[in-house]
Amino acid sequence: MLFVTDQIHNSIYSMRWNGLDAKGAITPASWQAPRLFRNPSGVADGQTPDLQGHLLTAETTGRRVSITRDFAANLKSPDAQAPSLVDRYQGKPLNSPNDLVVKSDGTVWFTDPTYGSLQFPPQTAQLPSNVYRYDPAGKQLTVVEPDLMMPNG
Repeated sequence: MLFVTDQIHNSIYSMRWNGLDAKGAITPASWQAPRLFRNPSGVADGQTPDLQGHLLTAETTGRRVSITRDFAANLKSPDAQAPSLVDRYQGKPLNSPNDLVVKSDGTVWFTDPTYGSLQFPPQTAQLPSNVYRYDPAGKQLTVVEPDLMMPNG
């Protein structure tokens, strides 16, 4: 399944792979039509699966990294069914998580620039722009790079 974010419409869409045609080519029929997966999405940006196959989403205005554990529930209803994985550092809300990746040990690394908190509507950034590492086993969030101007990607 492919997940696509639409920040303008605050949505996530899903598309299922149907496969190649008889000649082994990718055609428009290779993919199902996009289907609304989640709305609102917290102005979703980066997305990645965790080691269990759950969808992790960096939410710009949601100011969090969310986790979707039950794809079937979201496909039945596009209402947000994704609790927060992490949304605070030292008691303060994250700025605007942007992109993320899951390392082979299960830790989640993500960028959190301040510029996203200034849009959709403006929200005050209470933390500097950071790159974080979240350890879901210990539920611990650590700053791994505090000195980048506006980390992205």
